[in-house]
Amino acid sequence: MERMPPDNELWGVLLYCERRASALRDPRLAREAALLCVHLWEYVTQQQDLHKIRAAHRALDAGATWIELAGPLRVSGPSGAYQKIRRLRAAELSALPEVGPVRRTPEAVARVEKELAESERKRRRSGFVVEEEGEEWTAQAQALLQVGESLPRDEAGIVAFWLEQMEYDLGEESPARAIAHDVQSLLRAVEIAGKRRDGTGAPDDEAGKVLASARAFVAGRSK
Repeated sequence: MERMPPDNELWGVLLYCERRASALRDPRLAREAALLCVHLWEYVTQQQDLHKIRAAHRALDAGATWIELAGPLRVSGPSGAYQKIRRLRAAELSALPEVGPVRRTPEAVARVEKELAESERKRRRSGFVVEEEGEEWTAQAQALLQVGESLPRDEAGIVAFWLEQMEYDLGEESPARAIAHDVQSLLRAVEIAGKRRDGTGAPDDEAGKVLASARAFVAGRSK
């Protein structure tokens, strides 16, 4: 063991295990060790691809041409370099937790990139709309605070927590996204409290109207 490379040098560890494989006399241990090595070599290969495409991106950003990349990538021309980079891009995408494994074909990569772009577009649009409607979210929050004492309560104090959080965010002039989150969280807490046996019962007429208005407002934003 003292002659093995450090644990952070996986490549050296695997080469050492390859050279010393015959030292394992127990067939079961030899099989398990070999399978583990296969697993680790696959991991190394995936990491190599990930770092390779990052290096290629840096080269392109620095002004390198596809024909210049063809040599290092061991392909015949610029078209081959482009196709290989697109296949390697699958490794980069697969490393994203929200994506998972991606097939190594240009078509699969293009499809995943399109899905990611659409998801980002929706995320940005959602944030823009919330900020654009900031005054309306603030008005809903203020109306809920005014009837706060008449809202159903729960023993755990969740409704009270969100009322306090909403009052704090309004006082601090927090971003519209924070106010929107408070409003939606309070509505969920009120709904749950109204269904629980330990709740304080149904809201009065005025609070009921405010709740109905807030729920309609939130439902309209989610379409």
